[in-house]
Amino acid sequence: QDAEDIFPLLDAATLGAAFANGAAHFSESPEAAIALMKRWLPPEEQQRAVRGSFESWLFSDAKGAEAWAATVTDPAIKTAVWAAQFDWHTTWNPERALTMLNGQVRIPDEVSEATMQALWNWSSKRPAAAAGWASANMALLSSEHIGTVATYLVKADEAGAAAWVATLPEGMPRETGVRSVTANWVRAGDFDLANQMVGSLADERRRRVVIFDVYRGVRNGPNNLRATADRWLESVGIDAET
Repeated sequence: QDAEDIFPLLDAATLGAAFANGAAHFSESPEAAIALMKRWLPPEEQQRAVRGSFESWLFSDAKGAEAWAATVTDPAIKTAVWAAQFDWHTTWNPERALTMLNGQVRIPDEVSEATMQALWNWSSKRPAAAAGWASANMALLSSEHIGTVATYLVKADEAGAAAWVATLPEGMPRETGVRSVTANWVRAGDFDLANQMVGSLADERRRRVVIFDVYRGVRNGPNNLRATADRWLESVGIDAET
């Protein structure tokens, strides 16, 4: 009780950070810690404090923390705990983190950045598995997500990447996949493969948009590939001065 005497002297953010750093107390009695947070913090800071405390608990005792998480019923606390679990698995088991999104209609705001990180982590290690998950959850994904998967997949398995891109829905997903795979081949100087890939886009206007996106990305990117980009553009029948 004595410690609570200073609580009124602290602003919500400072007090919330103090609670979040008190992971040992949280793991000893999470219900008591949460009750204290609810008494002294506004709802938004409660979420941050619970999330931070629980994630620290995961580092010290993941099995015990996740066993307790399964018993949580309070919706707000459950959301904070779920987000902390997602963050934790993003680093240690990105596949498990992403499968936590299965069945969602959108990526929750609480884990939007972590979702990108998880996809990077998984795609860099097991690109084919990440691509399979992406195909099953395409409605959740942005062009950045799809581009990440395609970029890692084409580096690991060119034929597999081309086959995967061919399965993507028309519109943004297909164009993003084509853009990423084509750019990889242009950078490598594989113009024939690049042209076959970009030629798979049936809509001439959209195909031209993707061609110029790839051209600008390669030409203005690292490794001084301006001459390569110019030669590729000419190989598809467009003057680099256009």
